[in-house]
Amino acid sequence: MGNLDEVAEYFGEAKAKPLSVYKKKGEAKRVIDDRLRGIPGELGHAVDYFNSSAINPQPMFAVQTALAIGSVVCSRIFRGFINGRYSFTSLYFLNIAKSACGKENCISTIENVLSEVGMDDLIAPSGFHSGSAVFSSLASKPRGIAAIDEFGRHLEAGRKSGNSNLEAANTMLMEIIGRCGGTVRDKGRATQSMTSAEKDKMIDKITHPALSMMCLTTPSTFYENMTFEQIKDGFLGRFICWRSDEPRQRRRDMEEPLLSDGMIVWADQLRNRYIASCGNLGEIAECPSQITLKATSEASDLLYDFEIECVNKMDELDSHGVPSELIGRTAEFASRIAVIVQLSIDAGSSKVGKVAAQWAVDYMRMIGERTVDDVKKQIHGSSYEKNKVEILNAVRNLADRGVTTSEMQRKKPFSHFKQQELNTIINALIGSGLVAYAEVNKGHAGRPRMAFYATNGDNVE
Repeated sequence: MGNLDEVAEYFGEAKAKPLSVYKKKGEAKRVIDDRLRGIPGELGHAVDYFNSSAINPQPMFAVQTALAIGSVVCSRIFRGFINGRYSFTSLYFLNIAKSACGKENCISTIENVLSEVGMDDLIAPSGFHSGSAVFSSLASKPRGIAAIDEFGRHLEAGRKSGNSNLEAANTMLMEIIGRCGGTVRDKGRATQSMTSAEKDKMIDKITHPALSMMCLTTPSTFYENMTFEQIKDGFLGRFICWRSDEPRQRRRDMEEPLLSDGMIVWADQLRNRYIASCGNLGEIAECPSQITLKATSEASDLLYDFEIECVNKMDELDSHGVPSELIGRTAEFASRIAVIVQLSIDAGSSKVGKVAAQWAVDYMRMIGERTVDDVKKQIHGSSYEKNKVEILNAVRNLADRGVTTSEMQRKKPFSHFKQQELNTIINALIGSGLVAYAEVNKGHAGRPRMAFYATNGDNVE
């Protein structure tokens, strides 16, 4: 919702119902479907490779890592066309676990597998310190995967120092994941001191950028430095996040892992298919041709229904004061994963089928639910929660008179908050039944006074 007037119009005099996607206290821990611990087709070999090489077991990191490999191998040469929109395979993954729990195997597996299949040239830099660094990397390597350790430290550096370069890097990364089918342009720069040859070598745009990422962090570092604004602006929602619940344990003894020949053959099949259809992979830097997989009617229906499901959940999240941006791209990413999984099942596929679509929907539904639960737990007791209490107390102090949307722009403490954050807090308080919006001077002379006022609810939950 754009402003408080829209919030008021949306809620009227009714109170929003509590969000149904949350688990209640005492509810059993969510169980991971065994079908989602592996990936259909040849990418299952990458899952097996991770698990066989993991000193500390992290079965869901294995799936995330295998999907990341499939993401970059298929990127910029394959795409889907599902429900009237193109689905590209580039994705950002974020794996969260305590220290000494085996996160590093994600990077090792990506590097080793890509090397084994002859695609280690797809490995991008291990971090970006400015927007121009992101652009320059893609200008020289328009498809690739960046494996970034200690991602929480990256966020911390930008937050504590107000580092504009790091903020620009994050902004560029946010743009790229949504521009896989478009063009990203560089910022203007001075060219007076450049020679003609240097000007000719300049690249000012990248067509169909295809960057995948695998980021790693610890829970404490990440959640302490992930600001509410970054959640609201969709930064976190651009990542497929998995927070591991695996405990620390003694490192396993193991033999040297071997990658299945099936994975190597699969990568060759994809490469050869593209070369036969579109030409040399080394000549796709400017504006690549891409092999398009359409969807069967069953797959289209599954992904269509899932998008409706996500839209409804976003509305529920808004009413409960939790940023709906957390799952704003969940359905889109399900379509991207469906393309990857279909090619994993059959490198020669021309259509995305039901099996791939169902797996992708089930996986992203699980990811979305867990991400919402994790962030809700982190928000509770945070500065956001304190701000909710402050606003609620301020509304209560105004008693029956309440506060109008225009008064909030002028009165403290309301005026101290950014508009977007204040909207979210008011949404949350209405959704919890602690604040309502209605005419507060019924039966009195004068113009109707529509205002937010405190109900007889107890305290912020």
